[in-house]
Amino acid sequence: MARDDGASFNRRAVVGNCLQSGRDDGNTGTYSPAYGIVYQGLENAVITNNVLHQAALRRLVVDLGQNKEGVVVKDNPGALFTVDR
Repeated sequence: MARDDGASFNRRAVVGNCLQSGRDDGNTGTYSPAYGIVYQGLENAVITNNVLHQAALRRLVVDLGQNKEGVVVKDNPGALFTVDR
């Protein structure tokens, strides 16, 4: 999920997605993303059962805090992407 400019993400469900890292520019650009799912300040929202196989370079799921009641984040399995050098 991309970070937004303050718009509310409350009362939402992010369920059953498959995330993956990659490159832009005809497979010659920079690998991204650094982080898979980043969230903050949620209320009554669900992020669950998403597959993050090789989905990020640094961390798969990042909680930036300030969440309120009714937030469920679980069962989002995966592995970090490693660049063969």
